[in-house]
Amino acid sequence: MSTETKPDTSATDGKNIEGTATGAGTQTATTEARFTQADLERIIGERLKDQKERIERSQKDARDKAQKEADEKKALEAGEFQKVIEQRNAEITELQAKAARAESLEKRLHQIVDARVAELPESVRELVPAAKAADAEARYAEVEKVLKIMATVPTAAARPGNGRDPKPAGSADPAKSAEGAKAVLASQRVYGL
Repeated sequence: MSTETKPDTSATDGKNIEGTATGAGTQTATTEARFTQADLERIIGERLKDQKERIERSQKDARDKAQKEADEKKALEAGEFQKVIEQRNAEITELQAKAARAESLEKRLHQIVDARVAELPESVRELVPAAKAADAEARYAEVEKVLKIMATVPTAAARPGNGRDPKPAGSADPAKSAEGAKAVLASQRVYGL
């Protein structure tokens, strides 16, 4: 009766799962994920590539900004004020369009959050800040946090029993049920009612 440990790599996308076989013939699998060297190299490579792209993008943005400032300075020194004014007006128009889009998206996000808050139980709604008290992203994050907490809290099961104001089985109208009972008793020749 020996215990053997065999790595099982079937249907695990390259992750090894250990299986232990006991002498009695039963097999117990522990789901301990393990990465192969190839997996680690691939993950690290992807992260390094992403980081390199972010750095290159930020460096390019910095170069473009510096070039734009240098061109603007040259234009001002050369007396081309109209050209600089037109460039700035174009930038202002672009930024105004972006600001309008951001405002409309924020309003829409507030509407989505308001709808989600309306679905929450009354006792939990006060945990989410009002629309005027916080920005839409903060409210959305709070709603998500509340929903996550609510998912982990067990709900109270329905209690067995009659509940509030129990109704007799059968007819909902007491007069009809009394008449029905009298008719049944009369048919059985029970007197006294």
